[in-house]
Amino acid sequence: MAAILDSRFFSNRLPAWMPALGLLLAAGAAAAQSFTTPVVSNLTVRMAGRADVKPDPVTVNGSARIRTTVVPDLDWRATPTVLVTIEFVRLTAVGMKGGGRYTVEQTVQRLRTLAAEDTLEVTFPIVPEASAATELRTAVTGLATFALKFDTRSGTLTGAEAKVGTLAD
Repeated sequence: MAAILDSRFFSNRLPAWMPALGLLLAAGAAAAQSFTTPVVSNLTVRMAGRADVKPDPVTVNGSARIRTTVVPDLDWRATPTVLVTIEFVRLTAVGMKGGGRYTVEQTVQRLRTLAAEDTLEVTFPIVPEASAATELRTAVTGLATFALKFDTRSGTLTGAEAKVGTLAD
């Protein structure tokens, strides 16, 4: 038993990885959330782009209103949850070949885990301005990609960008 407790087997030195672990834990604690109630943020972003849909590619212009509600998890100290609501406002689409006008309306909600940067892809219908009987048959699908930036310490939405495109075949 004395040989097991011999100082040759135990050293007063810390393993080489131990200081690095301490730094990582300290950084994690510093980056921890500093809010205890839900944090609501609102931003409006410009949306523009081209949706290559058939039979007539369209250009899409307008804006989207983004509202985020970050809810901390005080019971389990887990990463906060973000409720993201995106509402397309004053969004129009015009056919590039035929000049047809299209209606674009959409409101979506997504639950996400809070991160400094997050990307959401949202599909939306592009419907010709026509009678209700033909709308469903002639609607095509566009794709909006939103890049969101958060201050993870305060839970505030600090920036957002939106791009319009087409779903990959």
